[in-house]
Amino acid sequence: MMPRNQSAAVSRRRLRTALRRLRVARDMTQREVADALRWSSAKLMRIEAGKVSVSFTDLQALLKHYGVTDPARIDMLNQLSVTARAGSEIGARYRDALSPGMAELLEHEESAGVIRNFEPQLVPGLLQTREYAYSALRFLPDKELPTDVIERRLEARMERAELLARDDSPDVFFILDESVLYRRAGAESGADGVLAAQLEHLRELAVHPHVSIQILPFAAGLYGAIRSPFVILEFDDELDDGLVYIESPQDEMIFREDVESIVRYADRFRSLEKRASSREMLPVIIDMALNRLESHSVLI
Repeated sequence: MMPRNQSAAVSRRRLRTALRRLRVARDMTQREVADALRWSSAKLMRIEAGKVSVSFTDLQALLKHYGVTDPARIDMLNQLSVTARAGSEIGARYRDALSPGMAELLEHEESAGVIRNFEPQLVPGLLQTREYAYSALRFLPDKELPTDVIERRLEARMERAELLARDDSPDVFFILDESVLYRRAGAESGADGVLAAQLEHLRELAVHPHVSIQILPFAAGLYGAIRSPFVILEFDDELDDGLVYIESPQDEMIFREDVESIVRYADRFRSLEKRASSREMLPVIIDMALNRLESHSVLI
């Protein structure tokens, strides 16, 4: 099965994974294949690492060398090669303003069938209002960003959020630490209003059949993932194990595609789900946060 709306990033990853598996199945080293095709070893290494695109001619040479004769399989790999060279994804269009890791996340996100996102500090990007996102982009980076970069990142984030409104929207599961609901969006005048609007936006999004938002309450105490936001992407393909993106303290997205990391973070997410409130409790929890925010504003 091909992933939904397969992006270039997903195609590149699937193609290099398929080529690597074909080589391993034939019990060949990269050096042996490169020598047989009169390539440099570096060329094959870059192809299998996804550092360069593989041309149609080179792909046919590899498939012939690996003994692939099934027309359906050849056609599928050829399609991957074509899609891999496309560049219409959000991450590609805004690559000039995004960090490399974030651009890659957005590219893969477009083709995911399931997204699981844990966030201990702020509202996840897919759920942010424009005003909340603008505040996050202004205040959260370690260094002040140029105005044009902020605007470009803001547009990318808003376009990214449209993923949830698609007819073929992925199933998206969010777990937020309760503190996220009480942290004002900045310190200037109007910050309370930005947070209140964001909370109402969460309430509206939560009724979407493909969106689940759970809150990890203060009463849950300390937990292992409290300092580490992460995103797990799963694809509609039984041969694709998925990806994990981990946000570093430097606001960089680091991805892992090894099975051990995927399993570890999937287990971590399931553990958090068990300690979090049910999705049906979200309106009540949001009302509590809004009431506290209103009382705080009155006191000030």
